[in-house]
Amino acid sequence: MNTETIPSGWYFCIESAEVARGQVAEKLLFGKKLVFWRTESGVLNISEATCPHLGSNLAKLGRVQGENLQCFSHKYAYNGEGDCVATGFKSLPCRTKQVLKKMPVHEAGGFVLAWYNAENREPTWRIPDEVLTAKGLTPLVRSDFAFDVSLETLNEDNFDVGHLYSWHDVKNVKTTPVERKGPTISIAHAFNRHSIVFKKPLKPPFDILSREVNSRYSSTLYGHGLTDSFIDIFNFNIRLQDLIWCTPISATRTMYTTFVRLVETGKYRTAVERVIDAALRPLIFRASVRRLRQEHRVEGHGFWEQQSKVVAPILTASEEALIGPYREWCRQFVTPASGALAAR
Repeated sequence: MNTETIPSGWYFCIESAEVARGQVAEKLLFGKKLVFWRTESGVLNISEATCPHLGSNLAKLGRVQGENLQCFSHKYAYNGEGDCVATGFKSLPCRTKQVLKKMPVHEAGGFVLAWYNAENREPTWRIPDEVLTAKGLTPLVRSDFAFDVSLETLNEDNFDVGHLYSWHDVKNVKTTPVERKGPTISIAHAFNRHSIVFKKPLKPPFDILSREVNSRYSSTLYGHGLTDSFIDIFNFNIRLQDLIWCTPISATRTMYTTFVRLVETGKYRTAVERVIDAALRPLIFRASVRRLRQEHRVEGHGFWEQQSKVVAPILTASEEALIGPYREWCRQFVTPASGALAAR
């Protein structure tokens, strides 16, 4: 029997542009089929896809009618609160209030987030809008993955310094103390590594692109759903933002969606340096996105999927100083196992 549970929190589900007014979309998340539907006035709703009348799949048979979602099979219609407001007959059913289960929604910056709680409790916090609506020097570039790993195990990767040497080929790692504040937790790692663009040395004048770089990876987790991370490549005055969204497909399978963009470093640049930036930054950005995709894929299938949670791990003192606070932080998102969804 699997004892993994899905932590409470806000999770990315779909991009706003994927659900136009009057349209529906389907996703398998949190161990169930969900229907995403946007009313004619533009309000987005997330509901369970099973019609509470006789079980039709509303993601396939649902039709938006004004501000309601109507089931094609028997013309049962539901509003955004999940109330049954009409049927194909002359009367309403025996129960009408909140019969179609819905999820709290937060939409900002083109991201559609759903609040999950195993006991259907209302949200107690929210990811700040400024995190979701911030702008960059380049558009966001999206990458999609799915890994057979629980959220807690996957996110623990941020606090596991030891794996950086093996899986990311870095050296001289220096890590900041863990900072916790309510549903957020932050950490940063500075290190030396091979070039973000090329691992093998290049001949002059292109050797600059294959030199060892000084870099830093800093991350802030907003619950288990979002890791807002920044990658600084100091040699090239490059700063990348990598918005990493982890969404449970089930308790042991995770949808891993990343959005990468180039952002300002805030460092003063001379006219000559700005010319060099204009020439090198697009190349380095494209190469960085490609390298990040490769690292996410390799680490996901090679490392995360091969990890099992050890309840009482044998850690060194330096490991305990990082992993201990993370595991303590995780406890606030746990609901009783009786209310959790079983892995599928």
